[in-house]
Amino acid sequence: MKRRYCAATAIALSLVLMLSACSRDDRSGGSSGNSSGGSSSGSPGWSSGNSSQGNWGNNDSPSDSDFILTEGMELHDFYEPFANYGGEYDNYFHDLIEDDYDLTMANISRWSSMDAFWQLTEFDHLIDGSGQLLFYPLEGTKQWAGDFITCIQDDIFQEDIGPYQAGDREFRMAVFDTKNLTLSYESNLIRDGQRIMRVVFKAVYLPNGTMLYQYYCVVDHELYPISTPTEAVFMRYDADSYSAIIAEMPENIDFEYSSIIGRGDVTTEQMAQGLTVTAVFTYQDGSGTIELK
Repeated sequence: MKRRYCAATAIALSLVLMLSACSRDDRSGGSSGNSSGGSSSGSPGWSSGNSSQGNWGNNDSPSDSDFILTEGMELHDFYEPFANYGGEYDNYFHDLIEDDYDLTMANISRWSSMDAFWQLTEFDHLIDGSGQLLFYPLEGTKQWAGDFITCIQDDIFQEDIGPYQAGDREFRMAVFDTKNLTLSYESNLIRDGQRIMRVVFKAVYLPNGTMLYQYYCVVDHELYPISTPTEAVFMRYDADSYSAIIAEMPENIDFEYSSIIGRGDVTTEQMAQGLTVTAVFTYQDGSGTIELK
């Protein structure tokens, strides 16, 4: 009765398990070379407007936003601007892809990296305590301590299901700083005392409304043989511009990384430093491109 895995097999098993740690759609189309991408001009056409920024109603919080964290909806309220603005760019980039298989797969890597972020909203209804999670019958804990919300889920599979084996342990933990508007997350899948999958992401909402996101997914494919890319995704965007980078990751479950939390405004190029970039998504001044490396 467990779940969560990365990328290529996500759609099929997520219907059974309800969730996945990081997922990849299986849509495909024609083929292309690996040096070109798509480009176009025009506005993404915002549907959500400034209302997606919410309302903090707190002098210690960003002065130029309108955000309130609703009790029992805190994680959803934080996720919403990332999803609303990001969703508009999703629509824009989708129009550039048409039937190109390589562009499609790069685009799926980009937007599916947000799945683990969205899944955290299942902790919201716990308010401040323990209980069954919203999307699947697992036990979770949500605790307030000052400005911080900590969410934990720790389960052991009782039977084989999907890519999981009886005895596999899944551990998720997230810490949301409600004052500084940062979220730190890590999940691990452990088999026979050894980590076989690890997912990490950080989300930052800056005072000027810029959103930063870094994501890493690493799988030990020898011990966990699923069609899952080991990769990293980095995003920086607001209502006017967007940048995302997809990069290869070494298959080292104990990877180290430089957190974006506390670094102020950083570019996606800075986030991806030291990694092999495979795709770049950009939108600026009414036009956008997707470039495959």
